[in-house]
Amino acid sequence: MGERAFPRTPALDERSVYANYRPLVLGFVARKLHNLEESEAVTHEVFLRAFTHLRAGGAPETLAGWLLAVARNLVNDRFRREAVAARLLVADPVDLPEAEAHDREAVQRALAALPLAWRDVLTLRYADDLSFAEIADRLGISKNAAFARHERALKALRAQLAPEAP
Repeated sequence: MGERAFPRTPALDERSVYANYRPLVLGFVARKLHNLEESEAVTHEVFLRAFTHLRAGGAPETLAGWLLAVARNLVNDRFRREAVAARLLVADPVDLPEAEAHDREAVQRALAALPLAWRDVLTLRYADDLSFAEIADRLGISKNAAFARHERALKALRAQLAPEAP
């Protein structure tokens, strides 16, 4: 399938776009994730974001290249979340209760439930291995605020992952 310029018209045939580009996007994502179920979910998210953007009047020069860029970004986001979850499972400073009993999916769900500002700090700390000073600089906050967000996030994770009392 060759590159096609997306028609810049208000009428958007989303079914046609989905039918024509889904195999391309799904194939790209599946080669990265090696898991069909996850690949389907990411592909679905790609098209949700694409149609939201297109409905708002955005129209890329080439739809295929743009869809693949969105897919690449979502795959990278998934890898980053997995890296954070993996580091949280084994990192001594986190000290999650019975960390070995938690699987990555449980940690990922707990991470997803955190406020974005807290997740950003954890991602920068555990996926990018940044110091609190570097996190503060990257986020435009004070070092104390970065540390406080980190501590609040860990406390919330501990609470979410703690075994329920009988």
